[in-house]
Amino acid sequence: MDYNYRTHTAHELRDGCIYLDTHYAVDIQQKIKDLLKKGVDAGLEQCEIFFESTYEPHEDYLGKPLMGVRGVRPLNEEELEQQRYADLIKDLADELGVSYYDASQIYTLSQRGLVNIRKA
Repeated sequence: MDYNYRTHTAHELRDGCIYLDTHYAVDIQQKIKDLLKKGVDAGLEQCEIFFESTYEPHEDYLGKPLMGVRGVRPLNEEELEQQRYADLIKDLADELGVSYYDASQIYTLSQRGLVNIRKA
């Protein structure tokens, strides 16, 4: 999947996944179409089907193969705000020559009015 991480995020739609051994007499093409439709209805773009093994190595059991849909979705407002904050901290760290953790602490203190971060 090719997408811009600044505007979208990868997302697996776990609702509606199918364990293939539970559907013996199933039309696999229809199940794939249904999964892709669920992905589009959920707002996913670039939908694709994935298969996942549920193999348990500590047991002598191959597990049930899982079939689901994944794609990309636009970032929500909370995720965009987190990204803006991370960019602000990164820029402050680069400007002051400190670690990201230190820049985060300095920014928090400046928001409280305890530290002035303007350069002299």
